[in-house]
Amino acid sequence: MQATPDLSLPSPVPAPIDAALQASSRVFDIAATALPSRLAH
Repeated sequence: MQATPDLSLPSPVPAPIDAALQASSRVFDIAATALPSRLAH
């Protein structure tokens, strides 16, 4: 009973995490460029 959830969890989890990391990195890049421009104006 424990082996089945353990095997099913690791597979779907890392992919969303990687996608979230890439999305967050893009968000940080956008924020890093957008915030200074707003402050400058």
